[in-house]
Amino acid sequence: MTKEKELQWHFGSEGGQDIGPNDPIHQNFKGNPYYYIVRESIQNSLDAVYDQNKPVEVHFDFIKISRQPDKFPKLFELETYIDNCSNYFSNNRHAKKLFEGMKKYLNRNIDGKLITSIPCLKISDFNTTGMPFEENDTNSPFYAFMRAAGVSAKTGNSAGGSFGFGKGAYFALSAIKTVLASTKTKHGDYFFEGTTRLTTHLDENGNKKTAFGYYNNGHNKPVSRPNEIPNIFLREKTGTDFIIIGRQDEKLKRKPMVESVLNNFWLAILKNKLVVKVEDKLINKDNLDSIISEYYDKETDSASVNDFENWNPKSYFKAVHHANKNENFIEFKDKLSVLGEVKYFVYKNDELSNKTCFLRKPNMVVYKETNNKLNGYSGVFVCEDPKGDEILMKMENPAHNEWNSSNYLTLEDTRHPDGKEAKKQINTFIKDCLEELASEDVGSSTTVLGLDEYLNIPEDLIGDKDFEGAANSTNFGGESDKPSKDETGSITTEKTNHKIKTISDKPEKKAKKKDKTKVDEDGDLDVTVGVDKDGNSKKGDPHPNDGDQVTKGSEGDSSSNKLLNFTYRVVAQKTQVGLRHILLIKSKDNVSNVQLDIVAGNDQGDSRKDENIKIIHTDKGTVSGSTIKQFELEKGLNEVTIQFDDNLKHSIGVKAYEVR
Repeated sequence: MTKEKELQWHFGSEGGQDIGPNDPIHQNFKGNPYYYIVRESIQNSLDAVYDQNKPVEVHFDFIKISRQPDKFPKLFELETYIDNCSNYFSNNRHAKKLFEGMKKYLNRNIDGKLITSIPCLKISDFNTTGMPFEENDTNSPFYAFMRAAGVSAKTGNSAGGSFGFGKGAYFALSAIKTVLASTKTKHGDYFFEGTTRLTTHLDENGNKKTAFGYYNNGHNKPVSRPNEIPNIFLREKTGTDFIIIGRQDEKLKRKPMVESVLNNFWLAILKNKLVVKVEDKLINKDNLDSIISEYYDKETDSASVNDFENWNPKSYFKAVHHANKNENFIEFKDKLSVLGEVKYFVYKNDELSNKTCFLRKPNMVVYKETNNKLNGYSGVFVCEDPKGDEILMKMENPAHNEWNSSNYLTLEDTRHPDGKEAKKQINTFIKDCLEELASEDVGSSTTVLGLDEYLNIPEDLIGDKDFEGAANSTNFGGESDKPSKDETGSITTEKTNHKIKTISDKPEKKAKKKDKTKVDEDGDLDVTVGVDKDGNSKKGDPHPNDGDQVTKGSEGDSSSNKLLNFTYRVVAQKTQVGLRHILLIKSKDNVSNVQLDIVAGNDQGDSRKDENIKIIHTDKGTVSGSTIKQFELEKGLNEVTIQFDDNLKHSIGVKAYEVR
């Protein structure tokens, strides 16, 4: 008698297109799957809180399931189906690599002996509602997670995982793409089932079967009677267990998992909404400060905003934890017309990297961006207002790492006005806060006058551009073992003699409204520079005559060129052929013949154009010194890669002319 009772694998008949080995569901979680499984699973648990007065608990444990013949032989009969899939796609190299890897994993030898148990990751949550299942109801949570792709059944307005793609993190971690789920709902119902994602295949009778198999008792639905669920999988308390069969690496992965907890959920833990245990490592409100210091000895968040796995949460945690304690920890509050009540916490320190992280009601970090309006700070923007939280949720992408108005559409597939206005109000609020602090700043350096017109571009200018992973684009060199995607830094001058303003008895601030920088109709900070008739930068309105100014270009006295208005951002990236800079240029029009004049500043704060710095490579147009000619600018986002001869990272200024 085995331990698994009547459970076995069931694959339905394939009646549509064949499904091959390239499963897109977990592509968003490439890289370090242990880091992303923490983010996705905790997000799911926070979306299903049972008692709002108590914290949700999430435990990550490393367990093993026996392969002895009297334990779970039907579960590991999955190997037969792996063989069938491999045979069906026998001439496909991707299938060969996938299924040979699975077979090798299941039949490893240790000390000359076949392994007798399979390592697994067990994720358990507590003080959650569990995952109900209703037959023929595609909105039930258990169905959405175990039996559907691209479907979410989360009903709360703050639900973090509203697209149904987060489950890819679970399958990405499994060496055999197999996950078991066992839940007990708040109503006392039990549900258990296993799911595997393979390929189309033929069974022993030559019948074509689907790629998706279910480990249950054969009634085409989860097991719902407690006495029919194996004891090892039976959930005793309300909540859900996920067991990821065959974790990719058997070595303990506690460090990246703890780092993911700290980077993504430090605010939820600080506010006692969440407690996490990674094996024997407990993280709660009382020890959060000490654990952050244990894992991060420095405060500087030196990783780029897109380098999620190397973020540092320490300065952001301190910004909130020590808010209003002295003049270095400032809290701003405001009530915005679209989002409602918002807060902005700032920690001022010359060693910090001018980044802000953004959170809404679930208190999970969504994304970060750099703003050089103030030099030396970390900021935390939080919106927990129910109205604003719902709008920001709709502005998130499937990976839940941005707020962009293009994600919040009307029924007519146009940008919803609330999304555009929300982005505009967020940027204006933060700009006003930082400008107020900058006016009080007497630190060792201040931002060069006008330099923010080159560097201060919001993160959502980048849009859906993916700079994760190695630099493998043929446009800018071969793949790098240690890619770096850093934004170019701010250039500073010597300190000035501003007077210190007296600190109020109530340090909490309300942002002053300033008009030095404008926000455009899409909510982007408008950093366009206009010129006068002599070709000099103009002060005041950045759009004189709609920016359609004519100035003498660099083509010669007989050439009259039009200076273009645009916004841009710069990302520095290491490749095997050297350090290259990627210009992300956002244009409102198509321009057929463009000349780009590049101004490269150095790390000592010199923003003057250095004639000794030459461009030796570009993937657009032709190069002449530090100028790119004969370049076609398209409406929307343009990407230009350049490399300087000194192979150093620079702060970059750009002017673009239409050559007539």
